[in-house]
Amino acid sequence: MPQLLTFILLVTTSLLFAQKAPFFIDGNDPKPSGTKWELVKSMSDEFKGKHIDENKWQISGQGWIGRAPGLFLPENIEVSDGSLKITATKLEKPIVKQNKTFTHGGGYVGSRAAMKYGYYECEMKANKTFMSSTFWLINNKRNASGCQKRTTELDIQECVGQIVNDAAWMHNFDRQMNSNTHSRDIPVGCDYVKGVNRQQKVY
Repeated sequence: MPQLLTFILLVTTSLLFAQKAPFFIDGNDPKPSGTKWELVKSMSDEFKGKHIDENKWQISGQGWIGRAPGLFLPENIEVSDGSLKITATKLEKPIVKQNKTFTHGGGYVGSRAAMKYGYYECEMKANKTFMSSTFWLINNKRNASGCQKRTTELDIQECVGQIVNDAAWMHNFDRQMNSNTHSRDIPVGCDYVKGVNRQQKVY
């Protein structure tokens, strides 16, 4: 399985945290017998300082610029009051980049470290705009080869605060947390099914 990078695409107050061991209801802990959970410090943060640790986290402006009409801006990211805060804004005037027009500003924070397997958790507050608030994982296919050189995306949670189009998949997107899996960019001849699997919706 390709290594996964943790990406957080949030546009309001959020807090990523990890305890020494995750909590599970009796009988639901998935770890193999004889093993124990161990905190991966390079992918964990309580955001207690005044600035984000850019040795640990990549931020807006370091690659992916966003999906129009939302442009990722590094100035929209701050750390204060023990929280990572990513602000959604309306731009004073549209900005054209890569032949696309952006009217709003948002942000993203993604881990520099990568893991194949693990338990990931995030405590977050979603924003009230049409821009998405998302906690997700994606592989780095640049380091893969053969049939593993594909894009695998796991959306743990994504939602919006306002619905601004009538697409069927957007129905109730502002009133529920949505989990999806994506498989795309599959090399020719590889036995994978391309598509999106939308499974869990929690109100």
